[in-house]
Amino acid sequence: MAVSGFWRRFSRCMLLLAPAALAACAGHPTTSARQEAARYAAEARRSYPAPGPPGDPWGPYITEASQRFDVPDAWVRSVMRVESGGHEFLGGQPITSSAGAMGLMQVMPTTYETMRARYGLGADPYDPHNNILAGTAYLREMYDFYGTPAFLAAYNAGPRRLDDYLAGRSALPDETRRYVAMIAPAIAGTWPNNRSPAEQLAYNRIPDAIPPGRRGSSSRLFAWTPPTSPVVPTAGSGGRSLLAANAAPPTPLPVPPAAPPPARSLLASSRAASGGASGFHLIS
Repeated sequence: MAVSGFWRRFSRCMLLLAPAALAACAGHPTTSARQEAARYAAEARRSYPAPGPPGDPWGPYITEASQRFDVPDAWVRSVMRVESGGHEFLGGQPITSSAGAMGLMQVMPTTYETMRARYGLGADPYDPHNNILAGTAYLREMYDFYGTPAFLAAYNAGPRRLDDYLAGRSALPDETRRYVAMIAPAIAGTWPNNRSPAEQLAYNRIPDAIPPGRRGSSSRLFAWTPPTSPVVPTAGSGGRSLLAANAAPPTPLPVPPAAPPPARSLLASSRAASGGASGFHLIS
């Protein structure tokens, strides 16, 4: 019964996402994403008041998003920590990756526009309230389709790249392997109240430490090709996540190791170079 409900939700998602997916297929997505992010950044405010105390500035927004979308608080915090370090500005500008990912949760413009339309979010994707809601909603959609920890790979690289990896057609980017290795151990043992039937599909199962290269035929536990996922395209690697892009790649091991420590991040480098900047908030 639960599985059939999942596929009903999937069908509805496909209908809702088709226009966005078709539009994103045209032109050069990365260039377009950068242009869209630049337009949003130009219209963004120069400061956003934090709703929480200095030690947990975005806590109220995280709690709201966690409850609204049934995503564990720890998932939102762990993703935000790797995506942006909890900073809404970098070098005095709204924090944006080289691929065009925006704000605390590093949401791509097309993803934000889709989440905004679906969940009634505000016009400014850099506003921490809007950004946390959008990122959390997208985490939930990826979890519903892929389970955990595969939803992390989908959030970072995009569902199409994860689909290609699961089918054995191509490898995941090194950045995505780092990303999953950094976050998955931190959220192990935490679950939404309503768990996704996708967790029952062996096809979706990936380790925390994803080996390099294509998924081998031995990893395909049964012969099944999934339907096309409800894609809100992202730009994939190449600056998609600021911290993961600058971390050392995980060492391939037969047994998943602990997440590797990140190298000195782009955020830390930029902050040191500028002597600090107002509007930076760290999350614990």
